[in-house]
Amino acid sequence: MKRREVLGLLGSTTVISLPGCLDDDSSTGDETDDSELDQTSPDGEVVAEVDPDDLSNHELFEQYQAEEATHVEDDEYAVAVKLLQYVYIPGTVDPIEVPENSEVSFYLGSKDVTHAFTIEEKGVNVEVPPGEIIEVTVQFEEYEESTEYEITCSERFCEKPEQQDAMTGWIRVLPEP
Repeated sequence: MKRREVLGLLGSTTVISLPGCLDDDSSTGDETDDSELDQTSPDGEVVAEVDPDDLSNHELFEQYQAEEATHVEDDEYAVAVKLLQYVYIPGTVDPIEVPENSEVSFYLGSKDVTHAFTIEEKGVNVEVPPGEIIEVTVQFEEYEESTEYEITCSERFCEKPEQQDAMTGWIRVLPEP
């Protein structure tokens, strides 16, 4: 896979994928270790490249797309979320349900344009471009009555706080059974 480095505003380097720049498994003579090319940050990590029109058929979405986070092991859970114009699926119509005292990996994929997955109270703000699945892991503490977190899209196209059609969703923390 070909990637390009871009100098960020504060002088840090960000690695981005360029659409249409995927190589097959054949050698290109580039001796760079693939692990050095993966984008990692506290806000999210690119874990897969995908055809945006075929997002539902990717193994992460087949395994983890449900309104209730799927138990992985111990206190770890996972949920896959599709981002579309003004909608998080799940999240917008039905809240994503996560257990208290859990660590939840969100697998995020956009089907149309670049969206954001922002949980302000948790310090999460991840850009999700079409063609990539981004993983971000969030800790959820003890349940308190009506513990909910709002998910918003901070991209200019979707961010319309004064209007009803702004892109929002919800995460509900549930008590342990």
